Order: sequence, then structure tokens, then C-alpha cells
Amino acid sequence: MEKSFIFISMVIKEHFIRNLSTLFLLYSLFCCGGLTGEKWSSESVHLLAVDDQESAYILKNNRSLIKVNNNSEQFYSYDLHWPMTTYGLQNELRFFAFNSDYQQMVILDRYLNEITNLDFTSHFNYHIPNAALGNNQTIWLYNPQERKIQCWTMTFEKLVESQNLDFLIPGLHIDQLTIVNNILYLVDKNLGVFGFDSTGQMIIKKRIKDIALPMQFDSNNLGYFQNEKKWFILELDKNNAEIFTVEINQSIPEEMVDIFIFKDGKVYYLKDSEGFNLIVEDYSKLK
Repeated sequence: MEKSFIFISMVIKEHFIRNLSTLFLLYSLFCCGGLTGEKWSSESVHLLAVDDQESAYILKNNRSLIKVNNNSEQFYSYDLHWPMTTYGLQNELRFFAFNSDYQQMVILDRYLNEITNLDFTSHFNYHIPNAALGNNQTIWLYNPQERKIQCWTMTFEKLVESQNLDFLIPGLHIDQLTIVNNILYLVDKNLGVFGFDSTGQMIIKKRIKDIALPMQFDSNNLGYFQNEKKWFILELDKNNAEIFTVEINQSIPEEMVDIFIFKDGKVYYLKDSEGFNLIVEDYSKLK
């Protein structure tokens, strides 16, 4: 990695550690809904996201979406008809999943009830490789014919589009499209991270190489990416942003490092023991 990477022993910056919490365990994650005592391999269960209430969104066997709150008293589930290629939370009230092969997007409410299922083939005569749910019932997608990112309504009326990306970012290949905090991030694992506002204007341009996907983003304008089993933190809201190394607690099994969820000063992961537990640690514990 570049020499500019700065090791941090977990005191990153005052604004970053302000809301850190102490370590706690969510025992018996699957104690309700008939899942008590069921043992799954770590390969069959993946932590996808954690919301502001620290409820966990979990994917089982690549098809069953499960949501459990932080005291394990509420349990919701939804069975997908196809595997996800893109997914995400929007405003903590909506979860979406997209499959680029089937050109389908399903949008769920916070109880995992289906709100709508969108078929892109009915509205576009070209393949949409990347799409995500935006604010105010909008969809952002990449149009490969025009080489633009575009914002559409749920009834497929175009609202906003960017300039041609070949002009803005020559050589760009979109490996990831993510929306966090009203910023649309495009990630090219060999070029870097590029952010766009709600008008389609590019406001962030960070050149980084060798990003292991997916890259994560939080509301503190921080990006998290992996390279060779190490996690790095990138400041996205500064012109000359520094990149910090995250040192992982040696007691955490190596196979868990790939499945961390970073969110606003905390790191989350699932622990495979007598069932699955959601582990939450503040960064000061990771040293």
C-alpha cells in the first residue's frame, strides 16, 4: 500500500470516535421464528447490513433475507426469487435487492414486506449492470449506452443524469454503485472512488488502486476498503484525505475479517459458535 497510509492504534480522530460504544454481544441471534438451536456454516450465512437501531440484516443460503433486532425479540424474513448482485438500506425504512442478470429489483419495508418488484426489461432496451434505491422513491442506475448515471422515478420517468463518464473519469469501469447519505458512490477497484450529489454532479474523486470489493461507506463520510486481509479507512470529504490502517484484534478469527460491517465508529460481524451471535466492537477494542 502507499506510504501515505498511517497506522492508527484506534484513536483515529475526535469526530470519529465521539460516539463509540463498548463491546456487547447479541446472544441467540436466531432464537425466534423456529430457528433456535439450528447450526449453520459460516458459508451459508452472511451479514449484509446493520441499521441505526443495530438490527441485523442477514442472508441465509443466498436466498433467505432475515432481520433480527438487537435484543432478538423481533424477527422478519423474506425469500428472494433470485440471488442478489446489489443490495442496500435506504433511510433505514427500505431494503432493496437487485439482480443484474434477471434485471429485477425488489423493494422491502423495514418489516421485510414487499413494497414493489420492478422489471427493468419492461422499460429499457439495454442491460442495466448497476442500480440502487435512492431517496424520495427514486432509482439510480448506470446507463451503459449513454455512459451516464441517471436518476429515475419508480414509474421510470428520468429526473437527473450526469455528464458522460468517459469525459469525467476516463477509463472508468463501475464495479460498485452505492448510495449513502444522499451521495452516490461509484467504485472502480483499479481507479478509485467517485462521488456524485443528487444533481448528478461529481463532488468526490479519490484515486486508489487494488480495492477489494465491496467497499463500505458510512454517514461520517468515511470509506472502508480491504487489501490483502487488511482494512483501510479513507476520508472522503477532504481534498488531501489520509488513509488509515485498521488493526484487527488478533482474537478475531481470520475468516471473520472479510465480513466486517463498519458503521459510524463501530464494527459488526457474525460469530459462529453455538448458533450465530452479532458482535459489536468499538474501534478502541481493535488493537
